[in-house]
This record gives sequence, structure tokens and C-alpha cells, in this order.
Amino acid sequence: METMEKKEVKVTTFANTKLNVVPLNWKEVYYTNCPLVSASNVDQELGWTQEEYKKLGVTYDYFRNKRENDWYPITYIT
Repeated sequence: METMEKKEVKVTTFANTKLNVVPLNWKEVYYTNCPLVSASNVDQELGWTQEEYKKLGVTYDYFRNKRENDWYPITYIT
């Protein structure tokens, strides 16, 4: 019977972690939605928030629609 070897626990640090960053653009706003009903979800679905940002010349989009976003699931179509 094999003996159980102690495995070292990996400690996450900045030195051994790859971080992804994108340039900040003050003309972009992204939203995410909690699956629960909230005032911000209703506002977003009715388009009121997007209308206000559009008046300011600001792009308003769902966070997971960005290609730079490496979260799962990805909602864009390639």
C-alpha cells in the first residue's frame, strides 16, 4: 500500500498569479445582474439607465459581453 505524501498547499500571491487588466475608459459603463429582482434590474430592462448614459455619450453594456473579460460563461458569439 502506498504511503500518503503530504502535498504542499499552494499559497496565492501576486508573484505567482497572472492578473488581467484593461485600460480604464471613462466613456464605458458595464453592469451585472443578480438573479433576484431589484430596482436596478427593472431599470436596466426598461432601458432607462442606458438612455441616460447615451445622453452623456457613455457606452452602457453587460459586463460579460466584453472580449477582455475572461469570466465564464462568455456571452459573445465568435
